[in-house]
This record gives sequence, structure tokens and C-alpha cells, in this order.
Amino acid sequence: MRRYFERANVVTIALIFLILLISCWFLFAGITLGVINLTDRETVCVAEVNTFIEALLFSIETGTTIGYGSRSINGQCFSFVFSWIVFIVLCKVLECIFCSLLFLKFSEWIKITHRDDNCSPLTMAETDC
Repeated sequence: MRRYFERANVVTIALIFLILLISCWFLFAGITLGVINLTDRETVCVAEVNTFIEALLFSIETGTTIGYGSRSINGQCFSFVFSWIVFIVLCKVLECIFCSLLFLKFSEWIKITHRDDNCSPLTMAETDC
């Protein structure tokens, strides 16, 4: 798997990452809407989420940790809270993998551009080598 990503370009890696992240947002928006529709009207698992668009926005806000605004999770639905914890961890793992793959690609570029053993990869100008 590592050799595949070493040969892939940055655009391909970014596209794969975005497809995975957006599919996770849509998946958990569907789960949120399903939980809201399956629970009785007296039990409110998520406040201020009634449509799929609101559930998608809630999913994006949670996955990127930018905040909820008026939407919030109540502690009444334990399985729903647990599924959102799994979702947040999954989003952060995807972001860590993406950052590490980008770091791998950028470190390859540094190795390619600095073949001279006397020159450090952190050298800012060629006159310093």
C-alpha cells in the first residue's frame, strides 16, 4: 500500500481523501436522520436537526470540529452518542492519514531536489550549499 501512495501524485491522494471524507459525512448524516425518524417524538437525540440538509450540516460541523451553533447532541440516546464518537475518531484518523501521506510526498520531493550529500534539505538558498 505504501508503494502505491509513493508513486501516486498529490492530486490523486487529495482526491481519495476528499471522497472518503465526504462519503463519511453523508453516511453519518443518513444515520442521524434515521435515528431521528426512528425515535419517538418525545426523545430528542439531536436538537434542531429535522431534515437531511440539517443532518449533513451537523455531520460536517462535527467532523471538522467547527462547532454546532444551535444543533447539539442530547445524552438521552446512548447508541447515538457512541456512534458520533466513532464518527469523530474516524474523521480524525482520516485527517492524520492524509497529513502523513502528504508529508511522505513532500519528503520525497526534498530527497529528489537535494541529491547533493553536502547540502542539507533545510537549506534555503543554493549559494549556502
